[in-house]
Amino acid sequence: MKIISGDGMERGEVEVLGAHFNVNSYEDERIVKTTLLEGSVKIMKASHSRLLQPGQQGQFDNRVSGDIQIADNVDLEAVMAWKNGYFSFVNTGLPAIFRQISRWYEVDIEYKGKIPDRRFGGEVSRSTDVSEALKILGKSKVCCMVEGRKIIVMPDH
Repeated sequence: MKIISGDGMERGEVEVLGAHFNVNSYEDERIVKTTLLEGSVKIMKASHSRLLQPGQQGQFDNRVSGDIQIADNVDLEAVMAWKNGYFSFVNTGLPAIFRQISRWYEVDIEYKGKIPDRRFGGEVSRSTDVSEALKILGKSKVCCMVEGRKIIVMPDH
């Protein structure tokens, strides 16, 4: 399976060798992540390749050349949360949370003010209405305003 960017450029490749795995590759995410649940996959990017073992995650930066990094002991439940119908955040920053909200609810995100380097954890059902998801963030003093299909994030209010 080739990983292709929106402009048609090949960003990398994943070779499936009889496996259950997850690939996280979005235009608005800099890091491409391939997580192996069982079986075997080989990740290739330019002249680099790595073979994953179950429970490992291969990562590479889709904007620059470089080697593929391997992470061991990955939280497989968190990686597969989307398939099980929920968002899972583990030590996740606001920009990453709002990228997921933007994709899932098909809304644009705009930031007003400085985005603090705060981390969040928890799970939210993907069937939760966007207004309820924003209320949950509001309890952590992340203020948002909705204007049509746009969410304005005012994290320093």
